[in-house]
Amino acid sequence: MRPRLLLGWLIFAAVMLATVRAPPMGQGALWRFLSQDVIPPPAPGRPAALLPWLWELTTTAILPGLAATLIVAQLALVLAGSWPLSRRPRSCRA
Repeated sequence: MRPRLLLGWLIFAAVMLATVRAPPMGQGALWRFLSQDVIPPPAPGRPAALLPWLWELTTTAILPGLAATLIVAQLALVLAGSWPLSRRPRSCRA
């Protein structure tokens, strides 16, 4: 994609998203997403409930997901390093 066409493609995508009538997207889906779906559950009625909700989200979803991602990344690094060593051990000596 050419950079000078980026703005045109973004406008076209927003217009197309707003006019889709087939499920699960309906008329006004873009506005519903921006006005209801993006707002976290406790925020519309009680702003004070945002911090406990955010803490619960952090401890039950964000931190375990981050830990799992780091473990998988470390395993990938170990496997990527051990593959050449297992195939040709003499060419990898220090």
